[in-house]
Amino acid sequence: METGAMVGILTAFISGGLASELAKALIGWIKGRQAREQTVWQKYDAEVRYRRRVEESLADHRHRLRDLGVPYSEMPAVPTPPKRGHND
Repeated sequence: METGAMVGILTAFISGGLASELAKALIGWIKGRQAREQTVWQKYDAEVRYRRRVEESLADHRHRLRDLGVPYSEMPAVPTPPKRGHND
């Protein structure tokens, strides 16, 4: 098989795959899937930022208690994050 023919066949496969992906993206955009997915990610990002702020605040409070002479053994235990399943 010649190089030109192989390039032609490869180009046909790539452009066909690209066209189908573009069609899927267009249909998803028309149905509003992108907006829903964006909303889900925005909620996830907000939750992650909130948890990070809570963890930083907890660490700050523990350091301040330690500075006041409270031993770590008398401080409340640091909560562990819940285990996440695929449905969370």
